[in-house]
Parts: sequence; C-alpha cells; structure tokens
Amino acid sequence: MNELAHPIASAALRGRAGEEFRRLGERVAREWQACGRAPARFVDIAAEALRDAAPWRGFDLGRLLAEVAHVPAEVRRPGAIFSDLPLIFYEDDLFRVELLIWTDSTTKVHDHGFSGAFALLQGSSLQCSYDFSGPSPATAQFALGSLLLADIALLKCGTVVEILPAPDFIHSAFHLESPTATLVIRTLRDATDLPQREYYAPNVAIASEPTDQMPLVTAEALAMLARIDAEAAVARIVEMAGTAPAETLFRTFDRIPWHTLDREPTLRAYNALLGRPEGSALLEALRRKLWVERLIGLRDKLTTAEQRLVLGGLAALDDRDLLIDLLAAGGVAEPEALVAECILAAAGIDGPTSKGDAAALRAALADHGRLPAEAAHLVASAGDPFARLFRDPPPELN
Repeated sequence: MNELAHPIASAALRGRAGEEFRRLGERVAREWQACGRAPARFVDIAAEALRDAAPWRGFDLGRLLAEVAHVPAEVRRPGAIFSDLPLIFYEDDLFRVELLIWTDSTTKVHDHGFSGAFALLQGSSLQCSYDFSGPSPATAQFALGSLLLADIALLKCGTVVEILPAPDFIHSAFHLESPTATLVIRTLRDATDLPQREYYAPNVAIASEPTDQMPLVTAEALAMLARIDAEAAVARIVEMAGTAPAETLFRTFDRIPWHTLDREPTLRAYNALLGRPEGSALLEALRRKLWVERLIGLRDKLTTAEQRLVLGGLAALDDRDLLIDLLAAGGVAEPEALVAECILAAAGIDGPTSKGDAAALRAALADHGRLPAEAAHLVASAGDPFARLFRDPPPELN
C-alpha cells in the first residue's frame, strides 16, 4: 500500500479544509460588529487578527490543497480571478477571507477598491509602493500624471501588510518563489470616489474594470479588425487620433497586434498618436508596459528566488546601481555575477563556454554600465529588458 504524503482520508479530517481561516473570519466579524462595522476600523481589525493568529506557522499548502480536493464544497472561487488560484474560506455580506496562490502570475501596479490586510504564508515577494499625482484633468477611469516609486521592500513569510482603499495604497508584488501564498482579509467593496485602477510608468492610471465600456469595446474591435484588415484598422485609428479620448487611444494602441502589421501603416498610426499633446506620454507608458511584460515573460527561464529578484528589481528601478544595491540588500553575495547569470540564461546560453561571457558581463556591470564588445551580443540576444542595464533605449512596441 502506497503511503500518502498528506493522508486525509479519515473522517476526522473531512470538512476541515481551511478551518483556521474560517475561525479567523468569525473573529474579524465579531470584532467589527462590536464597533458598529465602522469602515475606518476594518484595516486595524484585520491586520491585528492576522498577527495574532499567525496563520503562516505550520502552514502546509500541499496538505491544504489535498483537503480542499476532498471537500470542495467547503470553499469557493471569486468571480474575478486574481492570482493563479484564489480560494474563499469565509464570506459574509461585507468582507471575506481568501487564500491567493501564485505560481506564474504576478500583480500589476494597482490600488484597491477595498480595504483590509494580507499576510504572506509561504514564499517571498518584492513589494514596490508608489505615489501618483499629476496636473492633467483626471476622470475616474483614466488619468495622466506622474507615477513615482516611494518604497521597495522584500516581504518574507509572516509579513503582514495593511490595505488602504484607493488611492492611498498603490503597490505591486513581484513573487519570487513558486508557489507563493498570501492570505487576504478584505472588504467586498469600499465607498470611494475612484474605481480600482492599474498604473503604468511613468504616467498612466486606468480603471481595471471600467464602468464605461466604450473605450474598451472600441479597442478590442479595432484589435480584431487589425487581424482581418490592417489598413482599415489603421485608417480608423488615424481618423480618431485627433478627437478620441486618451483612454480609448491607450487601450487601442495597447491591444493592436503591431508585430503583425507592416512598418508603413504602423508609422502612420504612431505619428497620428504623437500629433496629440499627450501623445508622447501615452507612447512612453505603452513602451514601458511592454518592457515590463517582456521581463515577466522571462520568469519561465529565471526560476530561482534570486533570479526573480533581478527581474522584479529591474521592472521597478531605472538605475543600474540601485538594482545592484537592492540585490546586495536582499542578501545576494555577488550581485554582478547574478545579473550576468540571468542575462546568459535569458539568452539561452549555458555550459562551460559561457564562463568567459559571464566574466565579460560582470566586468561591464561593475564598470558603470559600459558594455565591452565581446559581451554586446549576449545582451542583444537576451532582449531589451537586459539592454536597459547598459543603456536606455525605449523598447519598440509589440
């Protein structure tokens, strides 16, 4: 008879999947009810409950998932999927307790249409916090301004983070280990003048789930048209570039499959966008968005926590020296060697022949970013994300 890693067949264990999380929800419900469910008190109550319960102690994700598989009726999934696997263990009419399991996905820079707190139960994350402000007129769905990095921190197992409603807590969490698990105690919705928004450096804030669907429908229709009749799609983009709302243009340029279009119509569309006063700002945000997505796309090649720290740091920091400092603060003994290792892995180079290449890359990184000729081809083959370590050309759109 084979021995199970997590034996759960006994009747005593059935029905208890996530029981600790449900008790946590019941505690928060009692304490919040005792203060009249005052919205301002929820963050403190949720954070204190997490710290007191310390659910990361003895947390066993494999065992929990095996129990959930035996008693799936004990848990639910939310309608909007956030993370690779979200599981709700407690929910009433105002708040819920959910476990978010992260393997390959990660978060964008975002704020929250709710409040509460989360705790890291397994794994580690690089959290970046931001401030957003700007002189341009803003709608609830879209704003142009300035997104500035305010703080960067390495979150480890047992860290508790408070969640304030929009726009007071803007952050991203780049998960360094797979899987990473976070337990969230959060309201279902807070009264706020702003919807939950995503942010794209250096200047865009845009609603994650827009109430006005017209810009999104226009963008998706044009993206589909571009696959069928590129000339017709570009002609419409050029036509509307002078009058369409900035949100519509941002969503449209983000969705068009530019890599499938010929250069000439693509340039016509870009030039039409640049003819608007805010066109260059929109284009820069689109370029940076693509660049971060290319970095995230390297996660399947760079799988260790230290390698992913390079990716997360590079996504957040424009300055090479700041990235090296971050790696050193994260306990990396030889930051330049680690970055060289990441570049080689992204370029698909391994084996004994890469030792000289790694040495050249380490020398380039240590020498204020000047790239020796013998290492230049490695950076080019790794793509634009790593080229940014040595120079700063804007990456092309997709």
